[in-house]
Amino acid sequence: MLKEELENIFELNEMQKEAYKNQGKNLVFNAPTGSGKTEAVLLSIPEGKTVSFLLPTITSSIFMYRRLKENGFFNLDLKTSILKEIETVRRPALNIEIHTPDAPLLDYMKTGKQTLNDVVVMDELDNYPPMVKTVLIDYIKNNPNTQFLVASATLDNNLKEAFKDFEKIEYNTDIDLLKFKTEEFYSNDYPDDEDYENFADILNNVPKDGKIGFIFNCIDNMENFADTYSKIFYDENGELKDGVIMHHSNVDVDTRNKNEEKLFNGDYKICISNDIISYSVDISFDTMFMEPSDRTATNIQRLGRCNRYNKEIGGRTNLYIMPDLYTPPFMDGWDKREEHEKFSDQKFYYTDIEKMREKLPLEPIPSLEKVNNFIRNRIKMGLEPSLREIPVTFEITKEVKEYNPKTKSEEKAIKKFHIKPIGDELPYAEYPVRPVMDERGQIQELKKDLVHIQKRRVCDDYFIMLDNKVPVKTERIGEEKYDQIKMDEEALNFSIEDLNKLKTFTDSATDVYNEIESKLDKFEISDEKKENLKQEFFTTFLNEVVEEKIQDNKINRIHQILENKLDEFIEEWRKVPFEKISNFTQTFNDLIYYGKIESENKEKNSFLGKAKDYKKYIQSDNFKEKLNSFIKNNLISKYGKLPEKKKEKINGNEKKMNKVR
Repeated sequence: MLKEELENIFELNEMQKEAYKNQGKNLVFNAPTGSGKTEAVLLSIPEGKTVSFLLPTITSSIFMYRRLKENGFFNLDLKTSILKEIETVRRPALNIEIHTPDAPLLDYMKTGKQTLNDVVVMDELDNYPPMVKTVLIDYIKNNPNTQFLVASATLDNNLKEAFKDFEKIEYNTDIDLLKFKTEEFYSNDYPDDEDYENFADILNNVPKDGKIGFIFNCIDNMENFADTYSKIFYDENGELKDGVIMHHSNVDVDTRNKNEEKLFNGDYKICISNDIISYSVDISFDTMFMEPSDRTATNIQRLGRCNRYNKEIGGRTNLYIMPDLYTPPFMDGWDKREEHEKFSDQKFYYTDIEKMREKLPLEPIPSLEKVNNFIRNRIKMGLEPSLREIPVTFEITKEVKEYNPKTKSEEKAIKKFHIKPIGDELPYAEYPVRPVMDERGQIQELKKDLVHIQKRRVCDDYFIMLDNKVPVKTERIGEEKYDQIKMDEEALNFSIEDLNKLKTFTDSATDVYNEIESKLDKFEISDEKKENLKQEFFTTFLNEVVEEKIQDNKINRIHQILENKLDEFIEEWRKVPFEKISNFTQTFNDLIYYGKIESENKEKNSFLGKAKDYKKYIQSDNFKEKLNSFIKNNLISKYGKLPEKKKEKINGNEKKMNKVR
């Protein structure tokens, strides 16, 4: 029935005819956007079957639902977090459930049972997260009675290898038309009349009923660009002009649904968006402005939104590359630059894009064991199970001056920002493991923590803060590509007894620091000088007194680490306390990192047996007398005498004054 219905609408191409001949088989459709591969996929499914139609994003799921609903040939069940809808018809060719793959695959990981229908369509498979691909490949191996269909415009050789036993259906064409003519477009942060005129000329050169699209790398760039050219996109009230859509994941659900309905119906002139529209979204821009991604596959997907139906463009430029915008932290700046050079000031014929697809680099797919470990670690840390590396960020608020298009002036606003690392300074957890304490202050267990160690190259500069709409990619230490893998592997193998012995050392050193602080508080010393003296006295006293008494290089190493930590606190983080748990955490992780202790190496860990003696010595009256004498002698050496606090008389009584110099 479906074949006849489609033939009443259009003539089937060779790929679609071939698909119909291979009904019920496992197939791979490797075909470009706009080639009719969705119809080919549906034609390869026996009539009356129930289908799980998987797509990489919520937006692509909703678009596919609207597209299939318009045909009227199928019973449909859309299952997304922002829109759920059921459509039934009198004589359905197929029953189709449309959703992202995550939830049923997580159920499969938990139960090992079949969690998808008897036919599974994996549309735009190459754009699924790596862990989703891993679980899907395992699901296919363990469900031999299910029909699996793979459809993609950019299937790399790695995925082709994974489905080598599937029959291949390629899209063959003799078309060799000029598909894109590209130019660079550089935006000006403060455009003058000439800039506006040049930009307007480009937009006015689009055919009368043509569509104009902008695809950016991140929401910040999208919004900043629209604000920069506000006269083009906004009316006098600061609202988007009629026919202009700004579409991204941060718009509210109602606006998002309205935007997608307008895009589906073609009820717009200009669409400003990001990759939310790049996958399985059937829209075609006559002219497109594109920021280059750092991935060729992503750029090919974006190109699929421009001149989708292969119209003759003559000598008109229809693709503008925008290379000069901010590179977000989840992208590699050098790779982005290479992609920019690949696409700028070029003419691309249909076959050029096909050749580019064939040379796509392999994308690593993690092992199933790694996926299981990732899920277990998330659960252990109190997080929801997931097959996607969800960004973890820390927010601060700050008063900023922001341009208001409604008033056409800069106004003060309170905004939230993500903290982004500069160089090696990380605002996330600094170490891969942290202790969990009981009521007595003893270590119960170690837990893995989340840290940011993704060091991406950025061409232009580092930024201290990013608007909260820019995703900041974070990763856990423990991946094979990082040297620190030994840290969490080693750390979790230590006995609780040895951990508490080490904490005895670090707690004792902290007590020394706190004792120095309390002694200095009794003298008239400015706050700034006091902070410097605490560091100096702590370091010197440990070297001259403690390390002379207890001759042990391993214990000295602990002191050195603690001293380095003090440097960081006093020079950079004045309000951060010298606190026992944080000192243990840093010392423990550093000792592992530098190979000073090992979980099952009794020789290296032998000094831990001296923990009680060390604590006893630190708490002894003899030690405290030496510390007190040390502080007084050093103060006299610096000031010529002890800087005693001055006293003043109030109603005949003496009262100490502490003046801050």
